[in-house]
Formats: sequence, structure tokens, C-alpha cells
Amino acid sequence: MPLKKTVMFKLFRKKREIVKHEYFGGFDLPISDIDGFLNTQGIEENNVPRLSDYIVLSYDDKDLLADINQYSNKKINDEWRNNRSKDIESLIDKVKYKDNPKNIIIDLIKYKKGLHQIGGIKPDNFKLQKTKNIGNFQYLGYINNEDEKLSWLNIKLHLTCPIFLNFKQLFLDYSNPLSPQVINIDELNSCETSYDFLDYEFQIHYKEYKCRYEGAFDYGYGIAHSGIPNWIQNPMYPRCPKTNKIMKFVCQIKSTSGIMVDNTNVSIKDKFMKSYFKKLNFWGDGDLFVFFEPTSKTACYFIQKT
Repeated sequence: MPLKKTVMFKLFRKKREIVKHEYFGGFDLPISDIDGFLNTQGIEENNVPRLSDYIVLSYDDKDLLADINQYSNKKINDEWRNNRSKDIESLIDKVKYKDNPKNIIIDLIKYKKGLHQIGGIKPDNFKLQKTKNIGNFQYLGYINNEDEKLSWLNIKLHLTCPIFLNFKQLFLDYSNPLSPQVINIDELNSCETSYDFLDYEFQIHYKEYKCRYEGAFDYGYGIAHSGIPNWIQNPMYPRCPKTNKIMKFVCQIKSTSGIMVDNTNVSIKDKFMKSYFKKLNFWGDGDLFVFFEPTSKTACYFIQKT
């Protein structure tokens, strides 16, 4: 159970009567991308009591934002709090109630008969994209749209990403679900790698773990989770490069998931570097975030780490 929460911000106009509330998971209210926040971080009210960090937006009878409460266990200094108060106050009367999407946090846990899979060998008919650098695409499993918890997905999403490249964001076009194509290919080809000992022929295969989703009250201890992202750094709400729509959160896979390497042709002498090739990890201790826009069948991948 999280510690008792503290109110960080409270901006309230007493003459207005609050008639509606909305609840959002997370610590940060990004002023520069409030639409992304409203579309992505919304949670059901019954998820609130056990979340370690959450935000409550309250509205008056004119549907204008009248009150903001931010609850968190994080320690912050007074200067940061004062600056954020000014930023948040700028939203008063600018954000209107529109019944934003409500999400339920679900954990992806290991289960032999599960619909989803992390790791494993790619299907024979699934083609991995080629790049001009040594950052080969890795096959990471799939999220199955037959699961009613993720019914908005209109394809079986095979997860693939060049996790050994230092990319900022990767956009893949899944118009052909078995042969996704990189949209920002020039950007990807110009990326560097922190693993300069790798060659163009390196291969890594991860052990196969079947999984299922189960409801959770907080970001749990499964292989991954869905519902709302648990940001490690600043929130990022990608927009589809084809439609400009805010993309929907699919899952967040953790370096602490315990997905082991099954086999690899990478030979490393350095003991410290060897540890990075014993199990699935994202830049050491990071998490892989996956978003998807169903109308254009476009996915976005990026990594955040401490």
C-alpha cells in the first residue's frame, strides 16, 4: 500500500459549485500537451485509492475547469511547487469537461495458456525491417487483439523494435501486420548505438512466455502493464505521423520483467557488458512504451530509463 498522499496543488474558485470530477493517473500534468494527458491518463474512480500518484480535475456547471488537486508521495522542493502552481493556474477556464477516456490498469502476467506472448521466435511469415546500421530489429512477441481488454486493437500486434539503437521514437506502419515498415526511416538510419561491438549479423532470441492480462489497482509486478503509462521521465504522447491523431497506449514492458535470452551469436568478453545480453532489457534499466493508432495501423515505440 502506498504512503498517505499529500495535496501538492489546490486551485479553487469558491464562488463556483463543483459538479463533475475526473481522475487521472500519474504525477505530472503536462501543460504543453494537455490533450495527450486527457486522452491517455484517465482512470476509473475505483482505481484511485491505491494509486501512489494521481490528479483530480473538477468542473463547474459551465463545464469549465474550476479546481485542480494533485496527490503524490514524491518529495519536491518549494521552488518547483511554486512554478508548477503558476503553470497549472493557466489552465483554469481553458479546459472543458468532455468525458475523457477512462482506463483500467491491467497487468500482463505469465500464464501457459495466455493469449499474449513476450519473447519467442518470430513466425516464419513475419518479416523484420532492415536498417543501414547495426541496430537489428528484435522480435519481442505479440499483443493479441482477441483479448476483450484490448478490443480496440484491430490487428494482432507483433512487437518488434531495434532496442540496441539510441532512437528517440520509432514509428512503424502495420498496414501489412506481418511486414511493418519504418515511417521515419531516415531518422532511424542515422541513430547511433552504445553497443559498438555488435556487427550486422548479430542475433538474439528471447525465451517464449505466454501471458494474460489481469486487473490491477496500481502499476503491478507483471511482465508489462496496460491501461495507462507509468512515466519514468516526462510524459510523451505521440501523434500518428499519418493522421495526427493522439495515439493510444498499448503496453509498457519492463527491463525487470525477467525475460531471459534463449540463444544468441553475440560473443562478449567484458563481464559487465555480458549482463546486458542475458535477459531482455531496454538500455539497461529502462521500459519500452508502445502506442498504436488503429485507423492508420501505426505503432510508436520509445524507451525511457532512469
